[in-house]
Amino acid sequence: MKINKAKLTKALNKIGIFVGKNNINPKVSLVHFKNVGNKATVFATDLNSAGRAYFETDEPDEFEFCIEYKQLQQAMKIRSKEITVEFGESAGNGREIEFYDDKTCFSWAAKDNDSLADIENATVIPDQEHFQISGKELKTAMSYGGYARDDKDTQYPFVTGVHFVSKGEAVDIHSTDRHRIAGWKKNANQEIEGMEGISMDGILSPQNIKSVDLFEDDEQLDMYITDTQIIIVSPSLEAYASKINCQFKDISGFFLQPVQCSYEVKVSDALESISIIDNGTCNWIKLSFKEEKVLVNAVSKEGCFNDEFKCKRIAGEDIEGHFDIKKIKDIFNCAKTENITIEFRVLNERITVLTYRTDDGGYGMLGQYRIG
Repeated sequence: MKINKAKLTKALNKIGIFVGKNNINPKVSLVHFKNVGNKATVFATDLNSAGRAYFETDEPDEFEFCIEYKQLQQAMKIRSKEITVEFGESAGNGREIEFYDDKTCFSWAAKDNDSLADIENATVIPDQEHFQISGKELKTAMSYGGYARDDKDTQYPFVTGVHFVSKGEAVDIHSTDRHRIAGWKKNANQEIEGMEGISMDGILSPQNIKSVDLFEDDEQLDMYITDTQIIIVSPSLEAYASKINCQFKDISGFFLQPVQCSYEVKVSDALESISIIDNGTCNWIKLSFKEEKVLVNAVSKEGCFNDEFKCKRIAGEDIEGHFDIKKIKDIFNCAKTENITIEFRVLNERITVLTYRTDDGGYGMLGQYRIG
C-alpha cells in the first residue's frame, strides 16, 4: 500500500516518547502499524505508558506490520511524498518488509504482528465518566500547574508528578516541591464539559508529562482517570500513562487562611525588574510592597541591587518578605495574563506565605524565610 510520508512522520513524532529507551524488553522498541479501510493507527509502549496515533490514508486497504521504531524512522528519509510499503520474500522464520519509492528502498525483517498484541489489546478507552477540555486549555493548565514539581526527589514520589483531581465542581491540576505550590483550577461552568458530579484523582508521572504537548491546541480532549491510569484522548492521539501509586498531600489549607494584604501587579513590570538580577551571584530577593509600588532589593558578595515597579494595593497594609529569586521569577514567567493578584496569608504567628492567582485559573503559594 501507499502511505503519505508527512502523515506517517507526524504520527511517529507523536508516539516517539512512548517508545522504550532500554533493551530490557525487546517489545518496547517496536511500533505496530495497522490500516483498516482509510484509517491507520501506529502504537508504541514503554510498558509504563502507551500511545496510539491516528491518521487518514488515501487507499482503502487492510495492512499491518510490526517493526523497530528506529527502522521506521529511517524509512522516512525516502524523498518522495508517497512511500510504498509491502511484504517481500520470506526471511528465515519471518518476512521482509520493504519501504520504497522509484529511487530508494529499505528492507528489514518484520516482527510478528502479535508482538505487542497483549499490551495493545489491554490499552483501550474505558467506558466510564470523564471530562472534556481543549488542547490549548490543558497546556495552559500544565504551564500553571506543573512547574513546581521536583522530579529529583526520591523520598516523596508525589512531588515528582502533577496531580489531577476533580471533586464534581472543579478540575484542579497542581504540583509542589514541598516549598511551593503551583496550580490551575476551573469550575464546571467555565468551559469544562462533562465533569459535574465526577470524582477523579490521579498523579501523572514525570515521564509522561511531556505527552500533553503532543496534542493540538484546537483539539477537544477526553480525559479519563482510572484506578491505575490517566488517559487523554483526541481524534489524532490516545495517550495512556500509569499513575504514581501514592497519595498527594492536601494543599487546600494554605488557601483557606485569612488574607493579611493583597496587591495587583503587572506581570511584565515585575519580570523586567526582577530579571535584572543575576541568579548566579544572588539567590534571595527582598520585596517590599507599598501602596503603589514594590521596592526590590538584593544583596550579594559583589554588591547590592535596588529597583522598583508599580503595584496597586487592594487591601491591607505595607508588607515585605524575602524570597528565592528563581521561584519568584517562576510565578511571573508562567502567568499568561497581563496582571496577577499577590496575597499574603497568615498561617500562624510566625509564618506568613505569599499566594497568587490569575484571571485564567492560575494560582499558587510560595513560602518565605522571614518577614521584615
